[in-house]
Amino acid sequence: MPNAENHATVEEGSASYCKISLVMTLSTDSDIRAEVWLPLTGWNGKYLAIGNGGWGGDIPSELIQTGLRRRYATSGTDDGHSGPSGRFVLGHPEKLIDFAYRAGREMVLKSKAIIRAYYDRQPRYSY
Repeated sequence: MPNAENHATVEEGSASYCKISLVMTLSTDSDIRAEVWLPLTGWNGKYLAIGNGGWGGDIPSELIQTGLRRRYATSGTDDGHSGPSGRFVLGHPEKLIDFAYRAGREMVLKSKAIIRAYYDRQPRYSY
């Protein structure tokens, strides 16, 4: 179940936002974490999904903040694991599937549903 928090600022002079934290268990071995950050005012009507580099392993908060400052509804995921190495896949084929595509796909689907519920409309564009 998502948890929502309201935050006053991302950095000095930026907009207030709502942060929704997700934990997605899509298989018996899944533990995918994601966050959706929504501007409280001035939303530009667009959605920005942030990816990770390399093996991922953390929610890219700094990149999410960049999108939020530009008034995008923005989300990011840890790709279903913690840490910058690929050790998590050893003996965990479902975690490899989470990393390969499931975490990003589900983050986008859930984020768009949250955006629609929060703003009462879908984003005009998604990136």
